[in-house]
Amino acid sequence: MQSSPSTAHSLGRPTPVLDRSKLAADVRALSRLSPARGLLAIVREWLLVGLSVYAAVASGHPLIWLLAGIFIATRQHAMLVLMHEGSHYRLTGNRKADDTLSDLLLALPNHVLTRRYRIRHNAHHRYANDRTQDPDRATVIADEQWWFPRPRRSAITVFLRDVFGINAPRFMAVLPHYSPWNALFARFDAKAEPAARATDAEVARVGVYGAVLLTLLALTSGWLAYALLWILPGLTVLPALLRLRGISEHDGDVGTDEVSVSRHVHAGAAEALLLAPFHINHHVAHHLFPSVPWYNLPALHARLLEEPEYRDRLVTAPSYTGPGGVVDLLMPAEGSLRAVPA
Repeated sequence: MQSSPSTAHSLGRPTPVLDRSKLAADVRALSRLSPARGLLAIVREWLLVGLSVYAAVASGHPLIWLLAGIFIATRQHAMLVLMHEGSHYRLTGNRKADDTLSDLLLALPNHVLTRRYRIRHNAHHRYANDRTQDPDRATVIADEQWWFPRPRRSAITVFLRDVFGINAPRFMAVLPHYSPWNALFARFDAKAEPAARATDAEVARVGVYGAVLLTLLALTSGWLAYALLWILPGLTVLPALLRLRGISEHDGDVGTDEVSVSRHVHAGAAEALLLAPFHINHHVAHHLFPSVPWYNLPALHARLLEEPEYRDRLVTAPSYTGPGGVVDLLMPAEGSLRAVPA
């Protein structure tokens, strides 16, 4: 077991290595948005959730309920990835529309406020993996269950604790940074930072979301289905998915320059659906140019590969779960764990 996280640095911003002037025209073209694609992506995710709920309720079979809950957790993850796009204003390009859509349909259902997420996420982009200035890395340092690489047996224990809800209190301990409820209460705290307080628009969105949710549950008597097919997966399977993706992005043999500080993971169709929705596996390209929406990240990655500064520094994994993938890299079999300098 490591005694400290292995990939943090104290350099502030990752070292620039790309000549961005050579890429400016292509990045500008790839940054053009298709609002219809953003809206259709949100609709698709809710249709998948609705079909999963219908299949469970209509079947009445415990196994179908279990499989539906697991699949719904993957869609919760997908919604959070879309919320992440909204935090970069990459859904429609209209800031008010993106905040409204993101909060009502993506963030609030997962107990998050988009703006609160944006504050910490922007700092993560600026100071990726810095010990003190990257809030995501600070979370990792504070909780040894986020320390990877680690031996496979230890890693399995961590993920089992996630799936069985034992780690739910650890997961929920981070939520106040993003929670709408904390932001609402902060409005009544004279000592709270202005950014910590919910805005008037956010208060209205929370009210609308809460009213619609309670009305739907009351009209459909859907309280049990909501508890078992939404809340429970969000406290069990979702944290495991977030952990796998989180460690894949910035842990292990990554570096400290703007390319190598993140990892690019190749994902097949099944992994793209269940583990890395909306091209979130193209994490290096996204970190370099967050103005590019998810549907153009593969094209951006292909363009960047033409640049030796990118191609030669790129840290990759062939998959998440296949041979030589993230699991093998960050959860090696006992006896094969490489020491990574702290």
